[in-house]
Amino acid sequence: MYYNKWSEEERREYCINKSTYAANLKSLPNELRLAYLYGDWEVFGGMFFKSFDRLQQVIPPFTIPPDWTLTGSIDPGFSSPCSFGVTARDHNGIYYRVFTYYEKQRTPVDHARAISEMLKPDSVTGKLLGGRKPSVIVSGTDAFAKKERFSVIAHENTFADVFEVEGLFLSPAYNSRKTGWWGWKSLFPAEGKPPEYFIFEGLNEPLLAEMMSVTYDAKDPEDIKGKGNDPSISDHALDEQRYGIMAMFKPESRRESPATAREISDDTADF
Repeated sequence: MYYNKWSEEERREYCINKSTYAANLKSLPNELRLAYLYGDWEVFGGMFFKSFDRLQQVIPPFTIPPDWTLTGSIDPGFSSPCSFGVTARDHNGIYYRVFTYYEKQRTPVDHARAISEMLKPDSVTGKLLGGRKPSVIVSGTDAFAKKERFSVIAHENTFADVFEVEGLFLSPAYNSRKTGWWGWKSLFPAEGKPPEYFIFEGLNEPLLAEMMSVTYDAKDPEDIKGKGNDPSISDHALDEQRYGIMAMFKPESRRESPATAREISDDTADF
């Protein structure tokens, strides 16, 4: 007789802890249990990155210390999106995705100029980088191919040639797909292991959206669905971040350093 007088939260707690229905749901596999019992339907998104914990790994931005490594990464595109991002790595082997540029239907010149603007010291993103540019920018092989969709009118320049004019020098990325996915996912939290990869909140929505939506390839679960060959699957930011991670990846024991993100509270960016 008390049920009708209870709040929605009290009813929910009673159902979860006392009802036979909830007891049956608790026996389901973890993803189904979270969805049906707690309404967490996001568990079905991003099954390829199922160890990624958005609550732990998406953090407020802060200014990157001047002695941390900065690496840029890019996946070229015109009709499909061009994705560019900067990733920082501290002395303890912790990675921080700083920001994402993600646009389509622009020329290579437009992309190069827009990214150059984002890297200027007085821009919001440039301030997060402490006024520095990435020490290296790695790119997929399309950036170095003389194809019509990457060419500039009246010239036969590659995507990389156009970026060089803006002072952005592209280098070929390490492009082993399975090794790259493994290296990236090894930075996610596991039992007894804290996360070693973080994403700055509010500056990386395209990357987060792709992480949450991509699934395993049915015939090759170590790669994503489509394996990079399906234009209906958005994976440009994923490929680009994979390039950036592998450009800095060092599977080694972390050494102690006082410069950790948790100790830089006074450098939190002011937006």
